[in-house]
Amino acid sequence: MRGFFRVSLAMLLCFSYAWSQSGSVKKVIYPTKVDKSLPLIDLAKKYKAAPLSGQPREIPNILITPAQKKLEEGKAQEVHKVDPALQTSSPFSNAVTINLNFDGASNDDNSAVVGFKVAPPDPNMDVGPNHVVQMMNLVFTIWDKAGLELVSPTSTDALWAGFGGDCEFNNDGDPIVLYDHLADRWILTQFVFSSDQCIAVSTGPDPTGTYFRFEFSTPGNDYPKLGVMEDAIYATIRNFSGVFQMDAGAFERDKLLTGDPTAQMVMFSLSGQLPGIDGFIPSDLEG
Repeated sequence: MRGFFRVSLAMLLCFSYAWSQSGSVKKVIYPTKVDKSLPLIDLAKKYKAAPLSGQPREIPNILITPAQKKLEEGKAQEVHKVDPALQTSSPFSNAVTINLNFDGASNDDNSAVVGFKVAPPDPNMDVGPNHVVQMMNLVFTIWDKAGLELVSPTSTDALWAGFGGDCEFNNDGDPIVLYDHLADRWILTQFVFSSDQCIAVSTGPDPTGTYFRFEFSTPGNDYPKLGVMEDAIYATIRNFSGVFQMDAGAFERDKLLTGDPTAQMVMFSLSGQLPGIDGFIPSDLEG
């Protein structure tokens, strides 16, 4: 629905403004590697991950202190309460007509492609004018709007083939796929556990085409979340480097869109503003 804004955490922007006024920037990070890839559809055809074997792998939820554990237990109890904002009727007079249904990716694709399922599978997806892109922890799939599979389930590190560095050789998951409707671009990301954030930005509207690829060093990084806004690509990260912290960051969106190697990521400490907090996610613009 054009012009519809879904804001996961508008307060994050307020925090960013407050930090900019106080100058309490935690860290400014420049990319350690930048390049432009071959077309993704070609990388996916050429790249074949060697399937591993083994039991399903679980990624545990890391809880650092008893206070953190108590906080999580409190959240679990909140699930059983009635949501006061829950709608009981549709606000729209005309129901949406479903024109097409087709199966998306599943954890079975992780098993088929890389040799094992992952728990949790971290499914996420975004939709553009002509394409649907889904990432399922260690694999990704691309369809057109008719449901035709353009790129079959492929190991996500195919996106970084030939890039070198940690991003090419560590398929660690925690993927995010975003469609930037303001620029008509796709943003595909994954992390290297506790060390890097790997970001690929399509050079045009076709998600099967070429990408600008970036590697940012983010020590302690886990559970990264990203959102697109006009002025930046915002992020939140659980930082397990030393004492646990909840960090917020902003990437220079305009420079990512042009493949500029001087693109900065600016990091702030949410825990420094609100000690003991956890679970923040960034604002995201949809429409």
